[in-house]
Amino acid sequence: MDPGPGVLYSVLLERPITPESVSTGPVMVGQFIGRFDGPVAYDGFLDEIRRRAIEQEGFEMVPGAPNDGGTASLQKVEEGIVTFEVGFIKRDMVIFTRALGRKGVVSLPSVLTLAGVSSARYDQVLAVGPTPAAPTESASAHGRSARIGNTGGSGANLRTLPHSTSELLMVVNDGDTIIVLGAPEQGSDGRKWHNVKTGDGVVGWVVSEYVMSDQGPVVAAAPSPPPPPATPAPAALVPTRTPVPPTATPKPAAAIDNRLAQALRLLYGIRKTLANGTTLGDVFRYTVESSGVSMNMKSLEPQVGGYFQGRTNSITVNSQVLNEDSRTVASILAHELTHVMQFMQGENPSRACVESEVAAFRVQIIVWVTLYNGPAPGRTLRERLGNDQAYYYATEGDPWLYKYVVDTEGYQDQCRLWVP
Repeated sequence: MDPGPGVLYSVLLERPITPESVSTGPVMVGQFIGRFDGPVAYDGFLDEIRRRAIEQEGFEMVPGAPNDGGTASLQKVEEGIVTFEVGFIKRDMVIFTRALGRKGVVSLPSVLTLAGVSSARYDQVLAVGPTPAAPTESASAHGRSARIGNTGGSGANLRTLPHSTSELLMVVNDGDTIIVLGAPEQGSDGRKWHNVKTGDGVVGWVVSEYVMSDQGPVVAAAPSPPPPPATPAPAALVPTRTPVPPTATPKPAAAIDNRLAQALRLLYGIRKTLANGTTLGDVFRYTVESSGVSMNMKSLEPQVGGYFQGRTNSITVNSQVLNEDSRTVASILAHELTHVMQFMQGENPSRACVESEVAAFRVQIIVWVTLYNGPAPGRTLRERLGNDQAYYYATEGDPWLYKYVVDTEGYQDQCRLWVP
């Protein structure tokens, strides 16, 4: 394959091999990033990389990890030393991350986390390009007037870059007048975006289907992504062992806000059978009843669905979701109840924060697709976000989830990630 001109980046980091270093993390981490100036067909590219790594270097595919046309997850174990290699294909980029260290200390999730951070940052810097400069007054004067619409009343997100995971500047209300600055552009997420200026002078990008002229959308709405396929629940999503001993005395029923009753009933009614023969609904019911977790509601930041506090054994759900469909609320509860399961099993979220959040999002997405029987109607921002999460997880798997977690500002703070 001759992809033509482009840019190659390579970095290798090594630590001295000492008892302390091998017990605290990898002793070698290397990354290779390639970006090509023109469109590249990657059909069979990772298949060939996998074949060579297996036949010539002694690697094997990691059981249960993503291995397909867009992702490679490989490992090699030699006398207690493990090497993991993760490869991504992203449009005009390839990103390979390799880490070596003691087995049990270095893990595939940690390598996926590092690869996700790099992927997110190179998305912004290389694939999308620098943040567009604010237009001059003369440029604005030559823009055309339009308005925001077709959002179901929830408004359109104004972002710094034409990508659904770039920084959110503000929400522009339905009916607000905007100035359209030029032709639409294809974003790195596959959607069409318009560069616009709000009445307050804020410049950013909105999805083109929400930019309306008097005659309708400035650009015809792109067809909705295909419904994500039914996603089987990985074994790691739910406890493979009973969270508390079967003989343990059940804890007294905790206080649960009545406004969450319908969402809980939906969770308990899920009849999806898991690998251990139980149903997902039974796991949720058992978790609530055996943990004694309390559930309450209060106003939180708009982007927050809820959180679990192990110290107080309580789940707090954002009261703003009361305007959402009960299936959306149930998906939020599923995420937080996964953290309850993790806490019951003695997991330390501060040591495996990213992995804990990825596992919770897996469960949340499975519940979302199960309860909505595919994508939600997309009437609200949360429904559209949930649909996006389900679609990208179905198409890109765990690597996308790791990227999503490590590139979200709230989780960067919560998990104490250093992100350049």
